[in-house]
Amino acid sequence: MAKTTISDDDIEQVLREGTAELSAFLDVDYLVDVQLGSARMTVNQLLRLSPGDVVSLDRASSGYVGVTVAGVRIGEAEVLVRKRGSAARLINII
Repeated sequence: MAKTTISDDDIEQVLREGTAELSAFLDVDYLVDVQLGSARMTVNQLLRLSPGDVVSLDRASSGYVGVTVAGVRIGEAEVLVRKRGSAARLINII
C-alpha cells in the first residue's frame, strides 16, 4: 500500500489553483470511524453481556486499524492511549 503525504502548503496551492468549487465543502463535518475489530455474536450472547465482560475481536491488538469516512475506507492508523482517552495516528492514506 502506497503512503501519500500532503502538506498544508500543497493543500493551499490546490485551493489557489482554481478549485473554488470545493470551497463549499471545506467546512462539512464527516464522521471518522476507526475500527479496532469486530465480533459476531448471537442475540442470546448479546443479551447476556454485562459491564466488565470481555468481547474477543477478530484481530490482534497490534498492527494498524482501518479508518473510514462516510463508509469509505480512507486509510490506516495506529491506536494511541493518552491520559484523556485514546486517539488514532494516521499512518497510510489511500
